[in-house]
Amino acid sequence: MAALRRLVLTTCYLVTIAFSLLRENTLLFIYSGIYLVKLSALVLILIFFTSATAIHRSFPKKREKAGDFLKLRTTGLYAHCRHPLYLTLILLQFSISLYFYSIEGIVVVLFTLPTWYALARQEEKDLLKHYGNTYREYMKRVRMYVPLRRRKPNE
Repeated sequence: MAALRRLVLTTCYLVTIAFSLLRENTLLFIYSGIYLVKLSALVLILIFFTSATAIHRSFPKKREKAGDFLKLRTTGLYAHCRHPLYLTLILLQFSISLYFYSIEGIVVVLFTLPTWYALARQEEKDLLKHYGNTYREYMKRVRMYVPLRRRKPNE
């Protein structure tokens, strides 16, 4: 699973950057505030990179399978989103494309979304095997990516 995760991560970013640099400035038709967009994208890149690094550092050194974690995380960011690291990495990938004003880069991001989704689903299968009903209940309460809480059935 870790090797697949590294492959997806590396491929998504390399392809996004390659396509963004291939034809830089293809979003220049949205000219209003060009420097503001570039500065905002750079700030987003820094925020998402720092966030992804912080989330990743909170993991144990060995994280090949669900059993490597001492317990299921359901607090902090995980109380709002089941996959905050993947969400952050997707937003970082999008921010890189925005920084280079690249329609091609944004298209690559859109095409890699199913890959991120499949990777998260595979990880969830492992978590369901390891944590069982605890993770199933967690899935009912917390959304996969969109950091909004689900409504309880009686609301």
